[in-house]
Amino acid sequence: MKKNKLLVFLDVDGVLLDNYYFEEAVTNFIIEYIARSKSISSVEALELWRRSLIKEKLSSKWYDYDQHCSNIGIDPITIKAHESAKRKLRLVPGARQTWNFLRELVANIYITSNACRWVVEFKLDNLGLGGYVDIFSSQHISITKNDPNFWLQVKPIITKGNTKIVMDNVIENILGATQVTDNLTCIFLDRPEHSVSLPKEIRPLSNYKKARGTGIHIVYNHVQLRKIVAELMRD
Repeated sequence: MKKNKLLVFLDVDGVLLDNYYFEEAVTNFIIEYIARSKSISSVEALELWRRSLIKEKLSSKWYDYDQHCSNIGIDPITIKAHESAKRKLRLVPGARQTWNFLRELVANIYITSNACRWVVEFKLDNLGLGGYVDIFSSQHISITKNDPNFWLQVKPIITKGNTKIVMDNVIENILGATQVTDNLTCIFLDRPEHSVSLPKEIRPLSNYKKARGTGIHIVYNHVQLRKIVAELMRD
């Protein structure tokens, strides 16, 4: 391994995965199942979905589709929903090149995600990015990434590296990391992602103004992202 040990803490949705059409299909599958199971209209099924999201809004369970199925009173069908939609999984342009680039640098890659661990593994495996990689999931930590306490659980790993990079497309997640440890290089990839909330709804771009004056790098594509990493490794 290179003398300058590189640790990368990498988000999936919006950074590696362009998840709009995939998550839309998963959510539609579940809503249609709710409607059939309860013999109600799709509009009524959608309202049940909304209510469950409101109930879990401040919880890490907000990202757990099976939790919403339980709240609504239907069988857990998240695996079936994901399997039905896997053909819609797409990488963000340039993401595979970034993944290979980090591998060539002998980087220790850690996935940090608000999604359930098995969902992260499912996505990576189906995108050809599977294999041994450590995953920190809010499902197991029970805290989402915008909370500094999430990063406190990651801190023992962070301190082992000479060069530590956090990559995310939600600025609040990055700010959570910066409150816990110093000497982080933070890269904000300014891209939207599909929200868990409703079909055809895209989470707005994070407020990049929050990054001003913080030292966080703002990039708009993977070419710019890789350039920052390459410059760090030359220093």
